[in-house]
Amino acid sequence: GDIQMTHHVIIGLGSMGQRHWRTLRKLDVPGEDIHTVDPDNGRGAHYNRLVGDLIEGSVVYICTPTDTHEDVFAEVMGRSPQAVFIEKPMFETHNGFWDRADNVPVVCGYCYRYHPEFTCLRSESRIRYLHWAGIDNLFDRYGPTAMESMLSHGLDMAMFLMGDCHWNCVADAGSWASASLSL
Repeated sequence: GDIQMTHHVIIGLGSMGQRHWRTLRKLDVPGEDIHTVDPDNGRGAHYNRLVGDLIEGSVVYICTPTDTHEDVFAEVMGRSPQAVFIEKPMFETHNGFWDRADNVPVVCGYCYRYHPEFTCLRSESRIRYLHWAGIDNLFDRYGPTAMESMLSHGLDMAMFLMGDCHWNCVADAGSWASASLSL
């Protein structure tokens, strides 16, 4: 039988867009077609803006800065995608975002702040001190970016749970990072 082509369109070739591109390339499924869009010509994307019917029937990955997600999502939804993945955090406002979904599957990169245990901790305000440490050795894959690659998600979670902290101590040696926060 005929192989049904699934087109993938990655919008935004920053760190996360490049990760999704590499993952799709590793899957190497026959008939897959990956297109990239980024306004920065230095990132090597196929296109510097959305063109023609590129989105129609495609699986779209929105990996642009958070403050652009809603506008990019609106433009994508106006072009009949098959499905949409939005990198976390999904959006900055709730400005009718979901009104545009129109029966198209939309998923968001998983974020621990939506896990029931963390939302419970936040609502009960039980945390007074929190220590996060990035211990996964990602140096060979990402270079000396332990703070950006690992600990940034933990710090985001800590600030989500605790609000403004009154004291902090952050250490970043490139291959490891550590942070302590206190109310």
